[in-house]
Amino acid sequence: MLNGLFWMIVAPSLVGMLLNHLSKGKVKVSLSPKLLLLQK
Repeated sequence: MLNGLFWMIVAPSLVGMLLNHLSKGKVKVSLSPKLLLLQK
């Protein structure tokens, strides 16, 4: 159960924070239009 929680919640959050930090906030501008298609 905790393994599933890790892959669904923790891992994507860590990847997002890492990308945001490494790109100094520019990743939001570049990926936002592409990820818009995945939202409900």
